[in-house]
Amino acid sequence: MTRYAITQIVSETTGTRIENLVRLHGGLNSAVYAFTCAERRLIAKFYPTPDAGRDRLQQEYDAVTFLWHNGIRQIPAPFLCRPEKQLAIYAFVDGRGMPADDIRTQDIDAATAFIAGVNELRAHSDAVTIGNASDAGYSPTQIADSIEHRIQTLRSAPAYADASTGLAAFLEMDLVPAYQTAAAAAREMLDPMQELPLSHRVLSPSDFGFHNGLKSDYGWTFLDFEHFGWDDPAKIVCDFALHPHPAMDIAPKLKEKFRASMQSIFSADTDLEARTDAYTPLFACKWACILLNEFVPRHIARRRHATDTADLATTRKTQLAKAQRMLESADALV
Repeated sequence: MTRYAITQIVSETTGTRIENLVRLHGGLNSAVYAFTCAERRLIAKFYPTPDAGRDRLQQEYDAVTFLWHNGIRQIPAPFLCRPEKQLAIYAFVDGRGMPADDIRTQDIDAATAFIAGVNELRAHSDAVTIGNASDAGYSPTQIADSIEHRIQTLRSAPAYADASTGLAAFLEMDLVPAYQTAAAAAREMLDPMQELPLSHRVLSPSDFGFHNGLKSDYGWTFLDFEHFGWDDPAKIVCDFALHPHPAMDIAPKLKEKFRASMQSIFSADTDLEARTDAYTPLFACKWACILLNEFVPRHIARRRHATDTADLATTRKTQLAKAQRMLESADALV
């Protein structure tokens, strides 16, 4: 959409004239704009059309509203939601992204305190209406099934049949063998069919980390709750350690501190450490699949909705290299 069209839609939605519309960059799925309305700085977020049964707009807006109304303040305040326009408006967050080299112990403390605060709401009466986090899995079998589905999706992509893309070679020579080894190891370490009890499931932002946060003089504000819901806390720990975003390339000792803090917060879950060890290689394989989304047509369309797309061939080559590094990084974490 043009700048004029965006201005018109946001003006109609807020019911007043808007000024200083600026597109913000960084998101891979949604188009985000900052603007001023009645002397208040706000954010307009345009979401992709729901697909595969997932409504990112409703999942995020409901999550932020639930958290805000229950006293969580390290998030953007919800302003309004217009599903028919795939648009939600939030308060503008004043802060800056932090490079990985600048992350310190106190930042890990802020991250774990946020997770702890969110999970003080687990027993809230409204929490029972919250669904699972995106791609949640509560047993080795469920997690393996999710990865196998992603692998089959990549095999079905047109690029798989084009040897010049390198997709098929990487899948069959690197990713699939790594997945098979990880899945077999997880089945040895854990009961493959045993689901995590409801009492140990937690509320998770899912895509949680400093890549989805802004820091100001007042502390951290965490963003992006499109994947929010119930999940295994082991996934939070694994994703924090494995996340490929440069902002999450923090010192190993800080990742260890996060892991130890999570074990303390969820101390009643005595199997958390064992599941984290078993699932780390599996989640590395899942992340490798996610990094290859640029080979899948529907994901390419969503990226184009959110941002200016670079040369596709170059992007795919970059993502293949990242996926290879992801598989290698898992070896250093177990």
